[in-house]
Amino acid sequence: GIIHALQERKDVDGSVIILAHPGLYGYFLSCAYDILAAEELSSACASFDLKGMQVLFSRYLQYSSLEDDPKKKKKRSTSSKLRVDITPDNMRIALGQGLKRAYVAQNAQAGSDRNKDDVSKEVVDSDKCGRSWGYHGDVLSEEVLEDSLLGPSL
Repeated sequence: GIIHALQERKDVDGSVIILAHPGLYGYFLSCAYDILAAEELSSACASFDLKGMQVLFSRYLQYSSLEDDPKKKKKRSTSSKLRVDITPDNMRIALGQGLKRAYVAQNAQAGSDRNKDDVSKEVVDSDKCGRSWGYHGDVLSEEVLEDSLLGPSL
């Protein structure tokens, strides 16, 4: 989906690549905005996990920097833009709300598994939406949370 196309990955030769061309970021971000806005209205489970939200934030930052730089903007006249109804403020709000929902979903999953017999063992489980969350026992590891947000998106 959207995250698969926008996330960084290592190529065979070790270089870091993104499947989507930067000129398509506007289209993908517009689609992500629609999904995030629909989640907000329907109170559905989070469509993007923390890793997915990190990818969306990273690409939005790159998209914004391309749009703000007049030199790059002239060269990239064929690049896609966010839809006209999506303002930078609306996009930031949607991304922030999506990040909040991703944290809530991850913490709820960790909290629901507190009653497992072996709380010291590392567990990888999935939530009701089918995504996997890594945690140690009954709470999310601080390293997992920190790495998921501050580390590279690989």
